[in-house]
Amino acid sequence: HKFFWQVFIARVDLPLSSFTIQTEEVSEIYWVPYASLRQDVRNNPDKYVPSFPMLLEAMESYLRIC
Repeated sequence: HKFFWQVFIARVDLPLSSFTIQTEEVSEIYWVPYASLRQDVRNNPDKYVPSFPMLLEAMESYLRIC
C-alpha cells in the first residue's frame, strides 16, 4: 500500500464551539485524551484505517523530539 499523510499538530486551549467545521466534509469533532485514543486503537482496531497506528507512532516520535 502506498499512501501520503499530511498531519498538522497544534496545542490549543479552546472550547470546541470556537471551531468552524466544513459540514460537507466533517460530521462532528470532539476532544479525546491521547491515552484514551491509544487504548481504543488497541482494543478496537476495526474502527480505524489500517495505517492509523503508524500515524500515532509517528506523532509520538515527533512530540518526543519537540
